Amino acid sequence: MQEWVKTTGTKICAVFEGRDTAGKGGTIKANTERVSPRVFRIVALPAPDDRERSQMYLQRYLPHLPGAATS
Repeated sequence: MQEWVKTTGTKICAVFEGRDTAGKGGTIKANTERVSPRVFRIVALPAPDDRERSQMYLQRYLPHLPGAATS
């Protein structure tokens, strides 16, 4: 997949959701260890509050996703 991304210039956004000690940290580390920190960002969100629990699942992540690229 990495070669395909490099060849096509496609952008990828990965969201890892899970309980504590579910192995997310190791998976994220394995996926980012060869990627330049200038081109990716890791955001660790706290437990959802009451308002976030009442919203659609994806709404919690939207403020952290990148916007459209401008030239």
